[in-house]
Amino acid sequence: MSKTTLTKAGSLAFTFPLLLAASTMACVGVDTSENEAFVPTMADTESARLNGDGDFYGPSARALPEPEARDNSAPCGDQTLAVVHARSGATYVFCAMGNGKTGVLEELPADGSAVSVLDTYTTPTEVLRAVAPENMALPDDLVAAVDRGARTMEEYRPLKPFTLGVPKTPSPMTMVGSYYCDNPTEWSYTYGWNNSFVPFIEEYVEDYADCSLHLWTSSDTVTAHQHTASTNPVADDYGPPYATACAAKEHVLSCNGQTLFEAFQKETPSDPWETKLTYWVSDGGVATWKLFASDCQASHDRDDMRYKGTSEPGAYHKYSNIFIKWLGGTSCVFK
Repeated sequence: MSKTTLTKAGSLAFTFPLLLAASTMACVGVDTSENEAFVPTMADTESARLNGDGDFYGPSARALPEPEARDNSAPCGDQTLAVVHARSGATYVFCAMGNGKTGVLEELPADGSAVSVLDTYTTPTEVLRAVAPENMALPDDLVAAVDRGARTMEEYRPLKPFTLGVPKTPSPMTMVGSYYCDNPTEWSYTYGWNNSFVPFIEEYVEDYADCSLHLWTSSDTVTAHQHTASTNPVADDYGPPYATACAAKEHVLSCNGQTLFEAFQKETPSDPWETKLTYWVSDGGVATWKLFASDCQASHDRDDMRYKGTSEPGAYHKYSNIFIKWLGGTSCVFK
């Protein structure tokens, strides 16, 4: 396993290999090596490699529930607004995130036939209308809840989560193998820098080229991982390390079985972690989830954010993520 980190004056320092059976990349700054193929970390007997305050990338001894006890009906708990099974075979989960924001989880099926729409539409409501079953009139309460990013309607009437559409039966090709698990270069390209992270960054900043020191990205192939914004400050040379984030995005591809995909968030160091997502990614599926603070502007809200993935025994997963941070007094201009 190899890692890349940013040191003083923006120079790169390389630490080589921690484990030859694995290939990982964690960098402060910009990574454009999206065509790099990853090798699975399959050494389940190795102890977890710790990275700072409890973060890790590697095997986990965590016990997972049996398959019959795994439930994706409410991945955001009582903040789940709707679970939508699109005709493409993709699944979408809409959740109230607080601060007037709605989160959208997207899971694309294993055969690679569905295309991500998360970066195609401007608002969660537009995504909802695009992926809802054809010719279905969407309930007014659901549209209002997604618009407002709140499960409680204006008259304080709690919204009952909706389930729309029917899950698509896996095709024979899906049963044989996964498009992205079997094509690591395609995975790295589709969910790498140019095709995934640049559009995400441009939602928040005027020119991402001026903001490389505000980004922390990582990717790997493992059986378990956990990454936290505050564990990875962007730099020590530019004032205090603003270790929290205003936004984050992670992709998880599960191979040879299911992977539990989790996300957490808190406003201050003394706050307990709030679970934002608990979702079982299907064998061969690719799940994407974003986290948001209330404002990305300098001196405004920045939250601590955490992603976690745990594959069931015999399975592994690929992940790639980005945390968007900020440092006062630099040329990086937030929108």
